[in-house]
Amino acid sequence: MAENRNQTAEVDAVRMDALDEMRGLQNGQFAYNASAELQKVLKAVRETGKEGVLKIAIKVVPRPKLGLGAVELIGEVDGKAPRPDPESVVRFINEKDELVKDDPRQQHFTFAEPPGRHPAEL
Repeated sequence: MAENRNQTAEVDAVRMDALDEMRGLQNGQFAYNASAELQKVLKAVRETGKEGVLKIAIKVVPRPKLGLGAVELIGEVDGKAPRPDPESVVRFINEKDELVKDDPRQQHFTFAEPPGRHPAEL
């Protein structure tokens, strides 16, 4: 049991270092961008009911000219907010190969007052 606590403490220390680095990247702009992008994804997920993705990457680039062990950290945030399904319309193609709103095969009805008394007179 004590071994698990030690491993957890080590992992917590490493995680905190990573979080601190993320907060410090680009003078805090990286963390701000990640938070803003997460909000966009969360809103779109709530509105569409579809899944979204937030990818956070830290590129580690060696910079040997700056000294032994020097690296450059580059934070990248990529949000994939779900999009609502586009609205569609149904149209029909007539015999002239034109789009029309009404089905050209459907019979058209003409509405007229029935002979005799009008509804207002009843």
